[in-house]
Amino acid sequence: MENNTTPDSKRVKKLPELAVPTKAESAVMLSWLVVHVAGIPFALSYFYPQLTKYLTEGQIEFAYYAVGVLVLVSCCYGFLRKNFDPLVENFWYCAILIGACYIGQMLLTAAAGSIIALITGELENLNNEAIVQSYKAEAGWLKAAAVFLAPLAEELMFRGGIFANLAVRGKRIWGYAVSMLLFALYHVWQGAILDPSYLIYIIQYLPAGFTLCYVYERTGSIWSPIFLHMITNGVALKALSALSI
Repeated sequence: MENNTTPDSKRVKKLPELAVPTKAESAVMLSWLVVHVAGIPFALSYFYPQLTKYLTEGQIEFAYYAVGVLVLVSCCYGFLRKNFDPLVENFWYCAILIGACYIGQMLLTAAAGSIIALITGELENLNNEAIVQSYKAEAGWLKAAAVFLAPLAEELMFRGGIFANLAVRGKRIWGYAVSMLLFALYHVWQGAILDPSYLIYIIQYLPAGFTLCYVYERTGSIWSPIFLHMITNGVALKALSALSI
């Protein structure tokens, strides 16, 4: 009896095609990453005393991210729009994967925290400490910035600008490595300037960097890591706010 099974009939599950940014959009994402990480903080170091006469710390933080979101969304609207289709077409798959990645991220982050505790003992995460202190004074502005604005801006910069561009050029592993490392450094570099030992906290942010790349790659939509990032920040902020009571 003849076997009519052809290679074409044997479907091999492939990763979805990433809707990558154009060269112009990539240039905006990567340029704004430099402005966001170095340019604005440098400028704020000079003008911060004057700004605090008119704005609270929470409002300054909100404005910091709001400007970035305005620039990135206005320049990369086409990229965001074409990435919305894979999310809608495979809604339940994306939703389940986002949930599974969140659980996996929490487990990996807990393991990373245990490793840090074994190495450092009493070293405190200055980023979390700053969030707790800010939450006590200005919960509303902090929630808006951390839960809605930061995920949108950061995913466009780190996953859209870095990971996607490397992955589609056949440098998938480099995409993971560079995006994860820079994302982790982004969260710790200011503390590391004061105390180089604070670089150990890079370990704590690597799981989030990995799962955000993974959910993007597996769904083909930048909106998946954006929503995962929003959930992560929202739950973390809720947990940290309990410490401020």
